[in-house]
Amino acid sequence: MFSSVSYGAPPLTQLYTIEDFSKLSETLTSVVPDAKAATVCIDLGDGSSGSGVIISPDGLILSAAHVTQEVGKKFEVIMEDGTRFTAVGLGLNTSTDASMARILPTIKEEEFPYVPYTTEVQLRQYVFSLGHSGGFDKERGIVLRLGRVIDLESTSMRTDCTLIGGDSGGPLFDLKGRLIGIHSRVGTITSSNTHVPIENFQKHWQKLEEGRLWGDGTFANAGLLFQGMRLLEVDKRLEVVEVRQDTNAATAGFLRGDHIIKVNNIELNSLTALVTILADAGAKGVALTDIPVHINRDGSERTLTLSLND
Repeated sequence: MFSSVSYGAPPLTQLYTIEDFSKLSETLTSVVPDAKAATVCIDLGDGSSGSGVIISPDGLILSAAHVTQEVGKKFEVIMEDGTRFTAVGLGLNTSTDASMARILPTIKEEEFPYVPYTTEVQLRQYVFSLGHSGGFDKERGIVLRLGRVIDLESTSMRTDCTLIGGDSGGPLFDLKGRLIGIHSRVGTITSSNTHVPIENFQKHWQKLEEGRLWGDGTFANAGLLFQGMRLLEVDKRLEVVEVRQDTNAATAGFLRGDHIIKVNNIELNSLTALVTILADAGAKGVALTDIPVHINRDGSERTLTLSLND
């Protein structure tokens, strides 16, 4: 079964025969269809997109933090056949670029195609990547690239699988069809790219599924972007450090320097408390609209009404 190439770590100098590559082709042919069925395009609705992969029959998705962007953010996921579903972002680790999302329940009970995953990875082993390069294209289909693991660490790995924009957040597989990583940074050299190992997802699985935001990396902007305002946790208070024009936050009257005390009548003193409210509502399919937000502005308290996006 071509084991030295499919599952092991052969030396870079090893020579291969035509028969070897024929067996490699057979191996890929047997595992790629299931892998493609579980690979999704993440359509963020602003002209940008990324990729992700479903890892459970109820629609749990792994992707990259810089793709899903926000805890509680809703977006569309597009299946291989073009079917669209609404999903919500869960946890984000900005240090490693790991994120999780979930497809929201529909009237019809769905069971989604999904892939197994493993932490068993070896340097120089053959792997293949999938992704919606440049965005969803049903006629072209999902793009596959074959490569090898060229660097391996606990929080990241590099391969020579060629990736471009739109592939971010997509899956990296071993030749048994098991998920081993998620595409993170597309290198300046397209044949040297960085992926988040599954081990890093497993280590923080509960935090991701609970909708936690943590890390001090550059993969997601500092703080939490919430309805057009960026929030930072300062001395156990949530401070508004940016309000973007033409957003729900701007319409509601938020200003830079405001401190948020309560959201939907629930007291807050941390980003975690806020994302828990959003994640709980998203996981239950509950739409939060026109919620009261109590703030402190220049020493006086007031209440603003924030209309959330559907």
